Amino acid sequence: KNVRVFPVNTRLSRHLTQNADCVVEIQQAIGKDGLSESMYTSIHQCVAQLKVKSAGAIQFRIAYTPEGRAVVEKLHATGEFKELAAAMGYSRSTVAETLRLPDQ
Repeated sequence: KNVRVFPVNTRLSRHLTQNADCVVEIQQAIGKDGLSESMYTSIHQCVAQLKVKSAGAIQFRIAYTPEGRAVVEKLHATGEFKELAAAMGYSRSTVAETLRLPDQ
């Protein structure tokens, strides 16, 4: 799968995830084509299966290629991550980003 989901249970984990209750790690780097519908479906399914004590905050961990930077900026500008979080019952979201360069 291209999505991994984790509950956040310890104080250290909460500190490292900006006080999130759940972390969604998208394994596939976002490129110029953005996130596919199947990726959104996978995210929804994985989060729905997760048992969390509270659904207050969610953190998305994403990687993007140099070509995908503009796509990620657009996702932020349009509020896509906030909408995705709200659709899954979370009131707050954060995004941790990593630039993934091609192998040299």
